[in-house]
Amino acid sequence: MTRILALPLLGALSSFYLVVVLRTAWLCDDAYITLRVVDNLLHGRGLVWNVGERVQAYTHPLWMAALAIARLLTGEEYYSSIALSALLSTLAVVIYAWQLRDRPQVLAFGVAALISSRAFVDYSTSGLENPLAYLLVSSLLIGIRLGKPVSERSVRTTAVSLTAGLLLLTRMDLVLLIAPVLAAFLWNESRHRPGPWLMWAVPLLAWETFSLAYYGFPLPNTAYAKLANSIPERELLAQGLFYLRNGTRTDPVTLAVIITAAAVGLTQRRRFDVPIACGTLAYVAYVVWIGGDFMSGRFLAVPFFAGVWQLTLPHRLPDERRVPIVGAALAIVVAATGPYSPPYVSGRAYGAGDRLFDASMEDHGINDERRFYFQYTGLRRRSPGPRIDHPWAADGDEARRRGDRVIVRGNIGFFGYFAGPDVTIIDYYALADPLLARLPARPRWRIGHFARIMPQGYPETVETGMNRLVDPDLSRLYDEIKVITRGPLWRLRRFRAIERDLAGANRASAQAYQTRLDRAGFR
Repeated sequence: MTRILALPLLGALSSFYLVVVLRTAWLCDDAYITLRVVDNLLHGRGLVWNVGERVQAYTHPLWMAALAIARLLTGEEYYSSIALSALLSTLAVVIYAWQLRDRPQVLAFGVAALISSRAFVDYSTSGLENPLAYLLVSSLLIGIRLGKPVSERSVRTTAVSLTAGLLLLTRMDLVLLIAPVLAAFLWNESRHRPGPWLMWAVPLLAWETFSLAYYGFPLPNTAYAKLANSIPERELLAQGLFYLRNGTRTDPVTLAVIITAAAVGLTQRRRFDVPIACGTLAYVAYVVWIGGDFMSGRFLAVPFFAGVWQLTLPHRLPDERRVPIVGAALAIVVAATGPYSPPYVSGRAYGAGDRLFDASMEDHGINDERRFYFQYTGLRRRSPGPRIDHPWAADGDEARRRGDRVIVRGNIGFFGYFAGPDVTIIDYYALADPLLARLPARPRWRIGHFARIMPQGYPETVETGMNRLVDPDLSRLYDEIKVITRGPLWRLRRFRAIERDLAGANRASAQAYQTRLDRAGFR
């Protein structure tokens, strides 16, 4: 009877998850940062944010490529982004559910837990890289858990290693999540055959070679803007703890699963339980250390998914008859009645000025992003269609009509996409600006939004193409960055500038500027 019901139950639960995803589907402002790069790429302007300046304004190369392919096939960005996200996240859940097809009670518990997680469902769309990360985590864990004959181990090991490499191209900091389990797997499977050990590095090395040659820097510009911000570590740590506190208030299922899975994994003696738990804890610790994020739950969604895998894999739950039933019942109750659970808060009026939204804006700069944007970009909003009616999009349209050449502003996603390629944008949050990303942030900041003091003469420099920066150290730094990001690709002078940057010469100029600001009392 169990086998007879298994496939219908799998189909029903997966379909229910897809319905929830489509009810909650949306896009955020940051997604349009990548979509502007995609638009420039497909129109022959290069893989750039501002035309003529090679800057990696996105953090997720593989996801950017997936969005580019979807846009190329459909010719539009809104529906294709949502469809791609829904497809990949649903496929990740189907792969997970297939592993539990003979255990319907555990399967019901697992899918109910996924649907109960606001972080997991909210970022099953949004236009960010989470859906691709879900799919690759599913594929990675399947490859690690499946047993294969000795003759097939090399193929299996190579596939797992390459999948890990693709996951790093989706988001590089996920290395903390997968490194322990990947190392344990590769040591167990291929300690006598070193070749497969290196396969995970192939996609990463290929991208890093391209990134250094094309952009001139090994990391995305967003990493320099958000991590090299000169904010005291104690302030970021306190903000990271606020991020976890926000999760306990608005999304208790997500954190409960992460903590429970880590505790269970650390107390087990099976081969990969401890490494998976260590990776989850390391990633969450990293999120706290960097201050979390302004998007509530975003960085907890992938470790949550790994936690659900760990809790529900075969032989994990101690009592096959009682624990799954009780767990599924509790998860379904939370999913159906919780004030923040996706099935409960997904109507057309979602986010239309209710008190829950107003309160979320006060929580140390941590925001319920889907609630913030749903009325503008939700698939089921009151005024459906691909048009984005957000004021920032309207500002971009207006800048394009006026024929503006250079604009200084933050929140650049909607604005930049709708302003078009002829408008150069100086992003004072530095996500897309290579000079500002290397300068200290203002003392007053919101997590994820580290505004920079605009250097005297910088807007005029960008507008005219002539170096009019007043500060001598910044003037030298700008000249170096200009050679790297705007100079001819294959000139020896450019590669020498890249070498000097890698050696830290440019950091010295930025540090001298910061010291001068400190002495002048600007910080």
